[in-house]
Amino acid sequence: MMSASHRKVTPWLVLLLLISVLVCATGAYLLWSQMRLDDAQPKDLQGNIVALEDGDLPKGNELKQMNVVSDTGIHLTVPSVGLDVPVGSLSEVNGQITPPGFTSAYIVRNRGAGNLQEASKHTLFVVTHSVNHGQAPGNYLINVADGRPTVAVGEQIHLGTLKYQISGTTTILKSELGGTSSVWEDSPGRLVLITCLQREHGKSLKNVVITAEIDTP
Repeated sequence: MMSASHRKVTPWLVLLLLISVLVCATGAYLLWSQMRLDDAQPKDLQGNIVALEDGDLPKGNELKQMNVVSDTGIHLTVPSVGLDVPVGSLSEVNGQITPPGFTSAYIVRNRGAGNLQEASKHTLFVVTHSVNHGQAPGNYLINVADGRPTVAVGEQIHLGTLKYQISGTTTILKSELGGTSSVWEDSPGRLVLITCLQREHGKSLKNVVITAEIDTP
């Protein structure tokens, strides 16, 4: 048997080896690229990639002006439906409030109280996403099949150290939300929690608005 050191290497063999190396390298690059692409995609609470539609996430100058804080160190919990997620903060920009992620709730800084310290004196506005066929924070708050909220008057919402009791729930067309003055009233000790009401088919057309009153010791 001829030893490896004495085998004749033909040009065809060299070409085949080169092609094999290139294919392996290309495959590794494509796999790496796909992993990088998946990492960059927004995900819900279960790690599923969210299929985005226009307007689902802020971008560009709007996102910059929102000055998003991803985690303020507090949690939003609704014990009756098992919701427990971190809370970030953002600013409304040009009349638009769009949560920048699918795993947190966000306090709106430049509406009402803007923070927990002022919550007893003003309305605290909190927004969060729901998704179609997935699990974002807002999905805990809606029943898609019935087209209604899952929470009821009298149930509790905890926001950091503050406790609120739900006083009302309603659904409002997205096109009418901005002009519904009762939603945006600034009242002492009031909480307004807003998410999208998803549909079984098609894009969400309505928002769920949950109002609550602060529990005072």
